[in-house]
Parts: sequence; structure tokens; C-alpha cells
Amino acid sequence: MLGRVKDLASIARKEFVDEIVIAVPQHSEVARKAIWQARRNHIDVKLIPDLFGADPEQVAIEKFCDVAVMTLCEEPVPRIGLLLKRTADLFLSAVGLLITSPLLCAIALAVRLDSPGPVFYCAPRVGLKGQ
Repeated sequence: MLGRVKDLASIARKEFVDEIVIAVPQHSEVARKAIWQARRNHIDVKLIPDLFGADPEQVAIEKFCDVAVMTLCEEPVPRIGLLLKRTADLFLSAVGLLITSPLLCAIALAVRLDSPGPVFYCAPRVGLKGQ
């Protein structure tokens, strides 16, 4: 340790410092001041985060909007399970449509016989060239 955060500019000039490493993220105010001083003096800043015992090889840093997000652990996506679920969803919905289609046809026929208009409501929409 060569000095305090307030002395960073003079120490950086005296010792030809071009990069600082912050390894005390639990003291956020001190780290914030050091980062501000480093940026002001065009010094590179690296931060050693507290990984809370997580394996550093599994850590991923991403950007979410304007916020840096550090993923410490992530469960793998069960691709086979998702594929089976999608297949079951499609199959069961097709079976459901087949089973309910006589009822839907009866409802459509009742609407057609009871009302002068079409079975399906179509509202006019304004689009390209008034179409």
C-alpha cells in the first residue's frame, strides 16, 4: 500500500502507475472514490469481486441494459425435457382441437343461423392505400 485514496493522483504520477486493482469491494465508498480518482487520472481499473466461494471458472459477466451482471452459477437448460414438453403441448392441443371441433362447428352453425352476418367477426382496418 503506497498511500490513501486521496493521494492516488500524486502516487500514480510519482510511481508511473497505469493500472490499479481494487480488491476490497465490501468497502464500497472507498472503492467508489478510488475508481473516480483513477478515471480522472486516466488510470486503468480492475476489480476483484467477492465470489462468495463460487468457482471462478464458472463466473460469467454480462450486460443487462446499463448494468453489469455477474452470474456465479447457472443451471443447465434441460433441452430434452423442453423438447418433450413442446411435443406433448403440440400433440395434446391438436387432440383437444379434434375433440372440440364438432362443438365448435355446432356453435358456428348456430351463429350463422341466428345472425345475418358472418360467423367470424371482421372489423375494417385501415392499412396501405386505405386497404
